[in-house]
Amino acid sequence: MCFFGHELVPCRAPSFSSCYKCSLRPIPRGQPILWCRSCQFWSVCADCAALPRLPNLRDDPLFHGRDDPCLITWNSNAESTKGTVIICPGGNYEFLCPNEAQPVVSWLAHHSIHAVVLRYRLLPKYKLEDAIDDLCRAVDHIRRTRAGPVVALGFSAGGHLIASSALRATSELGKPVSMMLDGQVLVYAGINGSDWLDPELCGFFDRDRCLLAAPSLVAWQPSLLGGPGFTAPPSFLVYSIYDSTCPPESHGDRYADALQYAGVPCTYLRDDYGEHGFGIDGGWTDDCVLWLQNLGLGAVEPPLSLHVSSSRKCSASEMLLGIYVLEGMNHERPTYKKQGTSCGLDVHLFYWDDRNGAHWSGWWFGPEIGWSDTAWGYHENRTAMIPPATGWRIPVAGPTDDSLQLTFGLSKQP
Repeated sequence: MCFFGHELVPCRAPSFSSCYKCSLRPIPRGQPILWCRSCQFWSVCADCAALPRLPNLRDDPLFHGRDDPCLITWNSNAESTKGTVIICPGGNYEFLCPNEAQPVVSWLAHHSIHAVVLRYRLLPKYKLEDAIDDLCRAVDHIRRTRAGPVVALGFSAGGHLIASSALRATSELGKPVSMMLDGQVLVYAGINGSDWLDPELCGFFDRDRCLLAAPSLVAWQPSLLGGPGFTAPPSFLVYSIYDSTCPPESHGDRYADALQYAGVPCTYLRDDYGEHGFGIDGGWTDDCVLWLQNLGLGAVEPPLSLHVSSSRKCSASEMLLGIYVLEGMNHERPTYKKQGTSCGLDVHLFYWDDRNGAHWSGWWFGPEIGWSDTAWGYHENRTAMIPPATGWRIPVAGPTDDSLQLTFGLSKQP
């Protein structure tokens, strides 16, 4: 469906079509697309149309229980890691965007970072204060139930919610904001809320009723733009120079200046990521993963041992099979050594960073740690803090060997 809920139907691209999802280039005339016949301008290219689909709206928990704020979880392999990211989807405080929810959880889980989605209360029935209450209760719940830092990641209106919650927490509680959040990630956040008071620019579907509640959205506006009372946790900002809804000049730039003036650590990515609503597309996510990891999210105690197995007989992979024990650290990641030898050679499993170039960065099987000899296996994941369980290329220049698997043993006790 398009943004307004109309069905997209297959057709051929007319002149000057462009994909609203990837926004990279015009779709050549005559190419197959999905097209909204009602709006006459929403289109999706064939590549984006083939991507995995989000759940049907009737099955998506974002669209149930508007009066019942909650944390939504999806099963992932990151639940045992330290720290939690609370995801606050955007939607102009009138709805919640599904592409800024479950796909974000999956992206972070791929990097062993645990995340949950906050379904917060919305206009017109509720006001900003209610949404901030929902976020504060979510942080309190996570503090009591999980170890590690707590970071909030918000898109558009969700980013505005997170930034506003920091101001109210300090104003009302008299506590430093670090007592609430250890960091915030704001992606095309609507920091300057003046448009919400303008009937022509507010963007509300239920305009008359939402405009009555809109003044609550700008209650903290002077402080949010760097005035008295401004405060924030360490921040990671993402804005696109081609965002016509939240242009960086009136949103990200002003907030980054306020952070700098207040001495708050800030990483600011300002580049061409496409139009508003690009979600986790555009190329900003790797930098964000590293930033989150530096805050301590996704950290795990390295397993003391691991077992390499394969269901396929291959001379290259057979050298790697067996039990490995924790050996030490290299480039801030654990290294393992196989018990016994293969063809008279030791086998080490280790990580190498990009100090010798990005093409050398990743996880390796080899006769020693380094490159004085040929390596036997490679994995390109540069963010995993322990060796990836699957997806290894055996041999290094060969295809992915889906039969090779790492099974982890005991971890160090805290």
